[in-house]
Amino acid sequence: AGYWRSGGATGHRGGRRWGPGRRMPPKKDAKKKAGAEDEINYTDVVLKNYKKACTSIGLTPHEDLMTALVPEEDDGTGIGNLCFDKDLGPGGIRAFCAAVLGRGASMEHHAYKSLVSLRLWATGIEDAGMGSLAQLLLAGPAFDVKLTHLEVMDDAIGPAGCRAIGDALMLGGNATLMTLRLDLNKGILDAGAIELCKGLRTNRTLSTLTLSFCGITEAAVPALAEVLTSPFSNLTELDLRGNSLKSEGLLALSESLMGNTKLETLHLADNGIGASTEEVNRTAIEALGTVLAAPAETSKVCRVDMEMNTIAEDDAVVLASFLGPENTKVLSFKVDSSLPGELFDKLFRSDAGKKKGKGKKKKGKKKG
Repeated sequence: AGYWRSGGATGHRGGRRWGPGRRMPPKKDAKKKAGAEDEINYTDVVLKNYKKACTSIGLTPHEDLMTALVPEEDDGTGIGNLCFDKDLGPGGIRAFCAAVLGRGASMEHHAYKSLVSLRLWATGIEDAGMGSLAQLLLAGPAFDVKLTHLEVMDDAIGPAGCRAIGDALMLGGNATLMTLRLDLNKGILDAGAIELCKGLRTNRTLSTLTLSFCGITEAAVPALAEVLTSPFSNLTELDLRGNSLKSEGLLALSESLMGNTKLETLHLADNGIGASTEEVNRTAIEALGTVLAAPAETSKVCRVDMEMNTIAEDDAVVLASFLGPENTKVLSFKVDSSLPGELFDKLFRSDAGKKKGKGKKKKGKKKG
């Protein structure tokens, strides 16, 4: 009793017997393993894994992507922010995601843990590529790949891609992503926005969502409203610029914001607001004004962009009544410079809390 035993026999190491009162030596293998982990060159690993992933699906590795994965001062830890704007296609992003996870056949099983922000602009990944990104979001945290920022702009994304990302973000499937930007994907349309919102209704971590110039109309607003009224939602910024929500959409959004104490910033520029019937326009403006004038415990919206929307003068007067000097909650409110100077000055305010005179304001150009 009291001896170290292996397989029933008294243990010996280097001719010494380990009995009572003697300490076991430190485990050299454990130290060696920890040291080996520290010495991993993650840049080399992700490049090797990317090449292997490309070979496995019959693609030529993208030289520009491999260059982007090597930091200017490479210490082997990898990069935190990848911004890429060359054509990758669905296969290219699939290979990249597999390399980041490091779990493909014959790959070195070391995940690319440093990556936290991924920006893809016009890379042509399409809906199939969004499926690969969804898998990265779902599987990544288990391997310490924790994306917090995902930007997929002008990439031919449609409803199927939105469904994939929505599924990845629902019910805590991914709990690391805080910013999702899907701007300039004109194929998203109402169907895509609705699919995305199905997942976001139960997401607790996303704080910024941008869907500008995505072909969304007032038909998708009920789905967006479900997200905003969800007790799980932590969205603080919602960008819907360049869509076609019209006054009907503004009304539904405004109603959903009464009781939402998380959203602070709402971008609604260039949405055809003010082009509906006089009655609908007025009702929508009053609903927005009610949100802006509500106490913070009812609604925290304090920044709104309404530029490039045609607000009638009578409606602007009504809106101004909600934005008097006593309203200190609203920090920024932007309206189109087509309004008469006096009304513009009453409505427009910036984050600095100072009014901006119409004469000093440059009129923005509508994006095509």
